[in-house]
Amino acid sequence: MTMLSLARECSGFLSMDALLSITGMLVCLFGLVRVILAYTGTTRSAAPDPERVKRFIDSAPPIQAPLINDSNRTDSQ
Repeated sequence: MTMLSLARECSGFLSMDALLSITGMLVCLFGLVRVILAYTGTTRSAAPDPERVKRFIDSAPPIQAPLINDSNRTDSQ
């Protein structure tokens, strides 16, 4: 059987436009499922770890008082 004869045989059941439309919808549905699975995997891994955040904040150098006072004077002038 050639593709043309197969298309003629299938045209009794559904038109070629209908077959293409159904195939396109199935491909889009498959793509949607893959995107949803990929998205849920990335959002889980992007959640911050509270212990690492605490260590990061604790490791920051202290802000010196003269720097804070100098910045306030230049803003008010």
